[in-house]
Amino acid sequence: MPRGKVKKYKQKIIALFVVGGFLVFSPSAAFSESITPVYPDDIYFYQQRSHYDMIKIPEAWSVTTGGDDIVVAIIDNGIDMQHPDLKNNIWYNRGEVRHNGIDDDGNGYIDDYYGYDFSLTANKGIQDLDYNPGTINIGTPTTLNEVYNDLLDVEFCIELFSVIEEIYLNEYPDEDPVVVEDAFDGFRASCDYYIQEDPDFNQLLLESFPEIDADEVSRKAVNNALVKVYSTHGTPVSSLVAARGNNQRDFSGVLWNAKIMNLRFFELWKLEEGINQNQGEYDARLANAVRYAVDNGADVINMSLGMEGGPGDHPILESALKYAYDSNVPVVVAAGNYGLDTSNTPYMPACSNYTLTIGSVDTNHDLRFANRSGFSNYGSCVDVAAPGWQIPTLYHGLRLKDKDPYDLSSAEEIVEVRKWYFESGISRPYRFVDGTSFSSPLVAGVVGLLLSEYPNATTHDIYTRVKETAVKARYRNNQLGAGTVDAYAALTAGFLGSEEPAESSVDTSHVPEGALIRAHGDVDVYIVKYVGNKKFKRLVLSPTVFNSYGHLRWEDIMDLEKEVVDSFETSNLVRATVAGDPRVYQLFPQGDTGEKRWVKTAEAFDRMGFDWDAIYTINEVDRDSYIEGSSIE
Repeated sequence: MPRGKVKKYKQKIIALFVVGGFLVFSPSAAFSESITPVYPDDIYFYQQRSHYDMIKIPEAWSVTTGGDDIVVAIIDNGIDMQHPDLKNNIWYNRGEVRHNGIDDDGNGYIDDYYGYDFSLTANKGIQDLDYNPGTINIGTPTTLNEVYNDLLDVEFCIELFSVIEEIYLNEYPDEDPVVVEDAFDGFRASCDYYIQEDPDFNQLLLESFPEIDADEVSRKAVNNALVKVYSTHGTPVSSLVAARGNNQRDFSGVLWNAKIMNLRFFELWKLEEGINQNQGEYDARLANAVRYAVDNGADVINMSLGMEGGPGDHPILESALKYAYDSNVPVVVAAGNYGLDTSNTPYMPACSNYTLTIGSVDTNHDLRFANRSGFSNYGSCVDVAAPGWQIPTLYHGLRLKDKDPYDLSSAEEIVEVRKWYFESGISRPYRFVDGTSFSSPLVAGVVGLLLSEYPNATTHDIYTRVKETAVKARYRNNQLGAGTVDAYAALTAGFLGSEEPAESSVDTSHVPEGALIRAHGDVDVYIVKYVGNKKFKRLVLSPTVFNSYGHLRWEDIMDLEKEVVDSFETSNLVRATVAGDPRVYQLFPQGDTGEKRWVKTAEAFDRMGFDWDAIYTINEVDRDSYIEGSSIE
């Protein structure tokens, strides 16, 4: 779906280029100009500065800090939407009414006011800023409270062993600390087992070490449990993309005022392993999240997640990522944290053909000497890199009113009493994290900056620009694609896209009306049609559908350059030729099947921004290849 954000603005007269790490004007310039980096007034920005300086974010901010109409979808384990540095940048669905149990905007999702929870145990709209999954139905219903209490026991055990490790090293200073740490890592990793075997295990440990301050252990255990319950991953990822900038509070995301679309995907702590689901079901939910983001106005998608296998192992997900690519919604993904060569060990979505995949480098003031982080995956699937080691990010910053944390007995009580650190100043509002999960959102933010400045740029434009302006490390075989991202160079390397989304400049005069086309190396076949200056293409769903049209012949398929195929706008609007069925459907292809949704009225058609010229006429076999979905009213 096109972003539909056409902005008029003057093209820059003088282009800046980055040469050998120094900024100079093009030869036509008669004078020189220095760049003044822009730094926000956020009180903890000094913790972020080295990472942002490295990839020239402050210089990029001298061009733009990002538009407030940019929407970045975060497909992750959820976002703490009440965080004071995030809550003003949370996306909401203007077409939906909360708590009425109705799909008001006809997008197929009920009460998705603040996004949607695609996790198998929830599968529901997010209606409130203080959203938590609540009751989880896996066999016997499990409440958030039960999850929290089980987790708290494990976290208490982990903290106990950390204190005992310190006691042991003090008593036996000659012991090798590395050997001791390895041993206690094993104890900590087994805490879940110990407690399952003996619910009184923690108490027995405390009795054996009476010098331990149980209250302090409880305080730390509660903190760690809360971090896991309250979006330990999605919240810091979101803060790097779009924590509110220049508001004299906390941090600044790369995009100061962009909107964050909350698409929760993962189950609560430990529950993923207890759910009986096959890979296809897992992929289908993730694919649905991608399609939701595209269809509901996301400009960029960030996916800091991964699983083994390549595109061929995950065709449903690959199809959804292609849908995003074709809809000009860039998908920025993490390369993975196993230190593996993706050329030999592929991961998805990192190895998709339709994503921008980000590896991690350690922070270095000179991009030419950036070194790959030891944990970062590398190889042929990685496109570029960004800092991913010791990155400061926001987290829950929780304080509890009128109670010490270790007095709390339920997660529901925590929801009621939690207040934010700035009311007391007793909690540090950030923590340092490692991983390509945190390299990816930095680049997603850079992509958002590019789309703010060049709103009609295609996905291909964006991916190419980010890679062409990256800085390759010298003397090191990092195998991180084109090198480390340079945000300023990406923004100032020249115009992207067309000022008006009018007719494409790509010559398609050799492609006749009704032609069958596909891109070189692709399997998807499209039927072409022209309406005036408009050029459309529609996917032929499967060989069965293809053969049902007697006039179509396989030998007539034209294999074209990808840019030619991409110049045709993809249409998913159809009307069947069957007598007595005048309905118009919006199609959602997925593999050899998909879903069709009836657009019930002309008013609904216009409200969704559809183009009447884009409607294709199809036969009954084609129509019935799609299952009936909810109607669009």
